[in-house]
Amino acid sequence: MTRSPFFRLRALAVASVVSLALLASGCAQGGSNEASTGGASAPATQAAGATSNKPSAEPASAKPEPTGPVTDWTTVTAEASGLSFSAPADWKVIKASELQADDSKLEEIASETGMSADTLKTAMSTADIYILEQSGAQGFSNNINVLSQTYPANTTVTEDALAAGVKSIGATPGQFSTESTTNGDAYVLTYTWDMGGQTLEGAAMYIPNADGKYVSITITTLDTALTGQIVSKIIATAA
Repeated sequence: MTRSPFFRLRALAVASVVSLALLASGCAQGGSNEASTGGASAPATQAAGATSNKPSAEPASAKPEPTGPVTDWTTVTAEASGLSFSAPADWKVIKASELQADDSKLEEIASETGMSADTLKTAMSTADIYILEQSGAQGFSNNINVLSQTYPANTTVTEDALAAGVKSIGATPGQFSTESTTNGDAYVLTYTWDMGGQTLEGAAMYIPNADGKYVSITITTLDTALTGQIVSKIIATAA
């Protein structure tokens, strides 16, 4: 039986809503939120595919089995935000720049994800790259989302501001930590989000690029251990 593409649309909607919430919360204190593409302000609307701060979920189901650790990684580059890091090698990388510049590519990816080209374009409006695990084995596709907007090097990232963004979508903040990367300190806040009988295990990350500007990354999976593994890998390989 062919699996409905809804799980990919749902995953993209979730990633977009989390990202927009973090942008709207103003994670930063002590610096202006200038976009790397020219200082655009945070969007005021949500991603298509989410009619409220809680995207519609599939019917409740049994707790999913752990996905298992990733064993094969590849380097991906978020060009607009200026950050490279390792991601699962078999996950699909969608680049917003390619969709904006190539209508045929936009149509191709839209068809694969089961949504209209306009819906996909809107959903990717804040993204630099979107990295998608394609099996959707438990009705949700694990994902990594990198925003195109960056924050100045003099930004102070606070736990309270990150937590406010997470709470605004109905998720529960978890552990806040400061981690060392090649380019300086990164900030991570984990969160859980109960939706339709499933618990999404997420992490919001702010990582400096080579210029010292902070890049916003969200990771959302169904497995706490998987989310933690991806966070650790990104911290270790970010450049």
